[in-house]
This record gives sequence, structure tokens and C-alpha cells, in this order.
Amino acid sequence: MRVPHPVHYRQITEALTPGACPLCVVLRDFQASCIRESDLQAIDALCNYHTWALAGVAQAESTASLFLRLLETATLDCSTLQAKPCGICQRVHDEESKRLDEFAEKLAHEKFREWMNLRGAVCLPHAARLLPRLPGEQRQELANILERRMTELKRELVKLVRDANSGERGHEGVLGRVAEVLAAQRNLP
Repeated sequence: MRVPHPVHYRQITEALTPGACPLCVVLRDFQASCIRESDLQAIDALCNYHTWALAGVAQAESTASLFLRLLETATLDCSTLQAKPCGICQRVHDEESKRLDEFAEKLAHEKFREWMNLRGAVCLPHAARLLPRLPGEQRQELANILERRMTELKRELVKLVRDANSGERGHEGVLGRVAEVLAAQRNLP
């Protein structure tokens, strides 16, 4: 399981990368810091992904203490483990809410809007969560950003299918880029 070393983005503008959803970039980084660096004492439950991520890369002593607490409360029917939401998923969700508000605020600035319209991207899940936070004119900006990115990806997919039918290969990453737009970056809750 790959969990990158966190960068610790302070602002969403630090995560701007052509073609990538900056919300996904910031949230994956935040999630990595939760797994690798955070205090696990307040966590009462874990999802499958975060259990394995902690087992693979987190600090052994704090993870062992957390796992020991979880084992002490575990029952055969797993109801105690599944009764509560994952503590790390909840932290990521809370951070996502703050970052969505930050993105909405940045979209009001002309320079940010220009960059996003030319080179930026937003995944469908984050676009859907952003929409209710935006006034009418910014909703259209978001729709334009998303439409531009989807048009680019559709063109790449058509080329991939055409080239695959003629035996050509070499479309590295296009399927992953489409997956990110459809479902957000890998391993985000």
C-alpha cells in the first residue's frame, strides 16, 4: 500500500497542477499526514483501507496501541468495530469541508479562475460537493472547467480506442486520469 510522505499544503493554490484536481491533491496529502504522523489516541474505529495503511507505514508504537484498543473492544460479529465511523475518514471529511470552502473562496478571484479555466481540473465528486457552495456565476465557471477537462479526456480515450484497434500502444496514464475525474484520486474516502 503506497502512502506518500506528506507535503503539508497550507493553501489550495500550492496544490495547483495542470490537469489534477487540487482538492484531491490536498486531501491525499492530508490523509497521508493522518496516517504517517497524527496522534492516534482519539481514534475509536478504522475502515479497511486505513487499518491496512496504518499497518503498513505508520509509527509502530502508536499504531500498536490503537490496534490493541481496537482488539480489546472487538467482538465476533464485528459490530463494535463497524458501529463507529473511521476516525481517519472523519478527519479527511472535515478537512475536505474546509478545503471546499477555501476553493469556493478562491474561485471568486480572477487570477485563480483564469488559471483553472486554462489548465485546472476538478473531479466530478468534488465538483458536485462544490456546486452548492458557489453563487450562480461561479457555478457556470466550475461547469466550464469540468467540461473542458472532460472534453480533453474524451479526445484521449477516442484516440486510445482508435490506436488500440490498429495495434498501437502507448497511452500511459489516460485511464488513470479519467478514473480520477470520475471518482477522485485513488484511496480517498
